[in-house]
Amino acid sequence: MKFTVEDLIRLLMMVGPIIAQTKEFIERFELLISAQGPEDQAKLREAREVLIVENDAGHDRLQAMLAEAADTGGE
Repeated sequence: MKFTVEDLIRLLMMVGPIIAQTKEFIERFELLISAQGPEDQAKLREAREVLIVENDAGHDRLQAMLAEAADTGGE
C-alpha cells in the first residue's frame, strides 16, 4: 500500500510532536516517505519539522505564562 502525502501529513498530526521526534518514528517515517518522489519527500520532512518547531514555540509561550503567573502569585 502506498500512502499519499495527505495520508502522511495526517499521520504526523495524529502522532504529535513528541513521538515525531523519536528515533523509532523517524526511521519508520523515512521508510514510508521513501516511496514518494524527491519533492514530496522534502515536503514531508518539512511537515515533520514544522510540527516539532511549532510545539517548541508553544511550549516557550507556556513557560513565559507560567513565569508570569508565578510572579503575580497565580492571580
